[in-house]
Amino acid sequence: MAQNANIQETLFATDTTFDVQSMINKALIGILISKEIITEEEMIIILGKINREQETYFEATK
Repeated sequence: MAQNANIQETLFATDTTFDVQSMINKALIGILISKEIITEEEMIIILGKINREQETYFEATK
């Protein structure tokens, strides 16, 4: 029972960490775009490349 509670706590902490990381990433992207350091189109291209690289990586590790 205690082990199950520890696993649940770990999963909750992991979810919270990802939520915070996501919020920070969104804020940083917003700043870059608002300061005209990068355009929305450029950001979409970059994110698309990252997604393709991740897909390639995960397929290679199967």
